[in-house]
Order: sequence, then structure tokens, then C-alpha cells
Amino acid sequence: MDILDEMTKEELVHWVRGRVFFMQSPPKMSDILFYRWQVKAEGIRKRREKHLKYGESLNMSKRDEYAQLFNKTSNMEEKMALAKKMEPYEKKFRDYLKESEVIMRADKKVDKLYAQIDIERAKEKEKC
Repeated sequence: MDILDEMTKEELVHWVRGRVFFMQSPPKMSDILFYRWQVKAEGIRKRREKHLKYGESLNMSKRDEYAQLFNKTSNMEEKMALAKKMEPYEKKFRDYLKESEVIMRADKKVDKLYAQIDIERAKEKEKC
């Protein structure tokens, strides 16, 4: 475990401020935003990787078999039984799609954050 992980927020802020004297200049807003972007982008990358593995594990062939039988039969009791058998597969697929949407929204937020980095860099250049 890194010693920085054990520090409280106040301790960490005090420590960083004490070190700024030795740095050429304090951190810029664009640097902070870039760090935030890196952390969030990495989190999304890991989440997407996990999501893709889950998607690869979905085996819809059994569900498709049930659906074909469902379409062939006219017996309502059989249809209900087959619909119940298909439901777990349908739920897994719906969950997969919902997670896809969540990841896409998170991607958009991270893209906006990256755009904000460029805006801050432009502001910083104007100040120089």
C-alpha cells in the first residue's frame, strides 16, 4: 500500500502545498483535469472490458430454440412454458443492453472532460 493512500485529505493537501515551493509552478487546472480524465477513462476501459466479456458469455442459441418452438406451437400452455424458459435469457440480454447505455453515457462525460482540458489549456496560454 502506498503511503499516500494512508494520508487524510488535509494531510495530503498540506504536503502538496509544502512541495509547491520546490516546483517551478503550482499545478495548472489543465493538469488536474487531465489526471481526472485519465482516472475516469481507465475506469470506463475496465468496465467496458468486463462488459464485453459478459457479452461474449451470453449464449442465446438456447433462447433461439425456445423462440422457434414458441412460434411453431399454437398451444397457449406450451407458449407460456416456453416464454418462461426464455425469460432468463431475455433478462440477461436486457441487462447487457442497459450496461451498454451506461457505458456510452459515461464515455460522453469523459469526452466532455477531455474537451474541457483543451479549453483550460487555451486559457492558460492566454495568461502567459
